[in-house]
Amino acid sequence: MAERTIVVDGLTLNYEGIFSVADLFQVIENWLREKGYDKRETRNQEHVKPSGRYIELLLEPWKKVSDYARLVIKMEIYMHDITDVDVEKDGRTLRLNNGKLSIVFFGFLETDYELRWEARPFYVFTRTFFDKLFYRAYTKEYTSLLASSIYELHTFIRTHLNMYKV
Repeated sequence: MAERTIVVDGLTLNYEGIFSVADLFQVIENWLREKGYDKRETRNQEHVKPSGRYIELLLEPWKKVSDYARLVIKMEIYMHDITDVDVEKDGRTLRLNNGKLSIVFFGFLETDYELRWEARPFYVFTRTFFDKLFYRAYTKEYTSLLASSIYELHTFIRTHLNMYKV
């Protein structure tokens, strides 16, 4: 089984107000593509309730940094009470959404994700030995790269959402 090291655990972004759901998804997708991540959407649910729509989305984009390690960002996106509103800006009417948004970020460093070192107990021992002695510098570099990427994405989304505040 691939070894997962937790790098970022539960970094949360909360927002309440006017925003565009479609623009938010587009901004996230563009950022991931720009940084070289492959997007994996594991859950996408939408429920219509009397108070508004409830949208739940689970994204797990990953980026291969070597044949042995990859970076995984897990994003849990929850949207509550999403309603459509018309906003007039610069003489034009825009169709936006109003509601509550919560995004929880997790970051994992997966090593031996292709399970090459799992066939025999000796291989597992050898992998652990190499991880502790030789790959420590690489692991440290990868964890700092992942943490900085997650904090950059968090700031990027927060900045995008703050553009909608009046």
